[in-house]
Amino acid sequence: MSFSGGVEFSETVDMVFHNVEYLLTVAAVKDDTLCVEVEQKSDGSRWRGDFTSRYIEDITAKTGNYKKYGVFVKMLLTAVTEESDSVFVDLLTYNDLELLKNRKLKGQAPAPSRNPPNNKRYLILTYAAEFDRVHYPLPLIFEESPDPESLKATIYRLRAELDARPKTGASHRGANLGADPADLRRLREENMDLKAEIRRLESGALGGGGGGSEQAQMEKKEVERELRLCRKERDLLAQKCEA
Repeated sequence: MSFSGGVEFSETVDMVFHNVEYLLTVAAVKDDTLCVEVEQKSDGSRWRGDFTSRYIEDITAKTGNYKKYGVFVKMLLTAVTEESDSVFVDLLTYNDLELLKNRKLKGQAPAPSRNPPNNKRYLILTYAAEFDRVHYPLPLIFEESPDPESLKATIYRLRAELDARPKTGASHRGANLGADPADLRRLREENMDLKAEIRRLESGALGGGGGGSEQAQMEKKEVERELRLCRKERDLLAQKCEA
């Protein structure tokens, strides 16, 4: 991920909002700008917002509980690292916000919304005071085309997670009969899926014909490479299941 200017600090944490796993990054840069990025781990969807110190102080003033930029940043960092029960964050959609607004009306007829539904996310920083709660919303825009550095970071994370799977399998083999039956069942299902994928690849490679064009040869090499990778992963999974 890339940030303009010199980064004063950057904190990335794993968080779960409404049963969905996310990577949340909070960074402050030297030109008094707060950068917030959220990545949905299941599909790589990303949202981002860049907020100037003036914007932050304006939204806090509107809530009636004004905070200076530096104080707000410290509150947000404390919330994402879960170091205090008095501040915490939530991630909401546009529809979530509309539902909250309607609840606050307490039976009154909701005013017609002037804003159409959107794909934004809203990071809500909540400060729980002794007798009141204050919510500070930060709108995050969906990134249709993430920058190359962000994509590289996502690929690196996914590769790290894949590399960690054989290590988990090794611990299962060492545990012998103490392995979790649910994990073994999941590995067997993955093994069956890989076998099916290998059969599909094999049929594709064999059915590709003997075309001698350069494009056909490139496609054949790619299929053969993917086939070798699938076979390797299948063998690893089979070893875990048999351990």
